[in-house]
This record gives sequence, C-alpha cells and structure tokens, in this order.
Amino acid sequence: MEINYNWKIHQLEAKIKQDNLDNVIYRIHWELVGIDSENSNFWSNRVGAEDVKYIDGEPFTPYSDLTKEQVVGWLDSLLDVEVLKNNIAANIEIKRNPVDEYLTPDWD
Repeated sequence: MEINYNWKIHQLEAKIKQDNLDNVIYRIHWELVGIDSENSNFWSNRVGAEDVKYIDGEPFTPYSDLTKEQVVGWLDSLLDVEVLKNNIAANIEIKRNPVDEYLTPDWD
C-alpha cells in the first residue's frame, strides 16, 4: 500500500510588526493528509498548530515572498513527520481492514 501525503497550510498567524519587520509569522495551522494511492476512499489526516520563532538578525522572508515549500520546511524541522505519517498509515490500514464494527440493536 502506497500512501500519498500532502501538507495543507490553513492559516499563518503573524505579528503585524516585530523588529522593524512586517507580518512576522509565529504560528502555523497545518494539516497532513494521507490518501491510499489505490483507493482514495481510504484516507486519514493529522491536524495541528505549531509555533515558530523569528530571531532578530536571521534571514527573513517577507510574507509576499513566502512559499508553501518554505513553510513545510519549517514544519519538517519542528515536527516528527515520520511519526505523523506512521499514524496516518495505521489509520488507513484499519479502514482497509477493520477490526471493529458498529452494531445497532433494534430493541425498543
């Protein structure tokens, strides 16, 4: 089973002004989605928010020049992405091969 993963960046929180810079990102609201490559009905995700910190003097990318790839790079350095992917893969496997079922009694 191959899983295709995709990062979604839902929102960036920014300080309007910090260290004479505009729109300094301090929090990323993210989602990592995994979809079974053979059957897109089998998918799972993880959602979170991660704080980032700009340190005065470090390279700064203005918001207008910021790319998804750069933000994902920040997340890659901050999160244990392998653990996230393993959890997503395990959930997809359970959907493909369920171990539980829901029984609804018809008693009244």
